[in-house]
Order: sequence, then C-alpha cells, then structure tokens
Amino acid sequence: SEIGGEGLPTDIPDVVLDATLLTDGNLTAVKLLTALNLCPSNGEARRLIQGGGAKLGEEKTTITAHDQQIAVTNGLLVWAGKKKYCRVKLA
Repeated sequence: SEIGGEGLPTDIPDVVLDATLLTDGNLTAVKLLTALNLCPSNGEARRLIQGGGAKLGEEKTTITAHDQQIAVTNGLLVWAGKKKYCRVKLA
C-alpha cells in the first residue's frame, strides 16, 4: 500500500506483546524491536537504531539509543525502517 505524504499506512498490523516482558511499563529499545519481530536479532536492532531507522508513535519520534527505555502502551506504533511497522497489543 502506498503512503501518501506523511499519512499513516492503513494496514498497520497489531502484534501481541507479552506484558510480563515490561519492567515498570518499560522495555529497552532493542528488546522492543526484537520482541515485536521487527528485527530478527539484537544486532540488527542496534544497527537500525544507530542508523536512525527505529521510530515510535504516529509522529515517528526517532529512538536514539539501543538501551533507551521505551514506555510501552497499548496501541503504540513502532517503526523499523520505512517498510516494517506494527502497533503494540499488550496481552
């Protein structure tokens, strides 16, 4: 599906995330990307973050550090590059 302008894709998949992975509602950036299967490995997640390709939310806030604590909420949008993204569904 084509994305027009800065609009959001219409086909954002929900990915279930086990809430027990969170510590005080947080998860480190690397763990979040791998737990959501947006990156196959911690190393790839780190490279993505270093390259500025990992983003959060509808405003696409760039994740700046691999150990950044991300406040994970139900419905949080997570982006891995331009083609991979999902919405968190806590369970």
